[in-house]
Amino acid sequence: MVEKVDLEDFSDEPIPQENLDLAKQYGVTATPVLIITDSEGNLLAKKTGGMEITQNIRSLVETYA
Repeated sequence: MVEKVDLEDFSDEPIPQENLDLAKQYGVTATPVLIITDSEGNLLAKKTGGMEITQNIRSLVETYA
């Protein structure tokens, strides 16, 4: 399953608290970030930065899909 969580506010609505809590749970301090978890929410991999994410998506999918 793939899930997108917005952490930047580009509208008049505030960022939902659940998104901020999720970011804190996984130590997200910058975006974009790609986080891979198991079905119980345990962190398996974390990639930060646009180019690094783009270059590593295939290997992460092959490893964890």
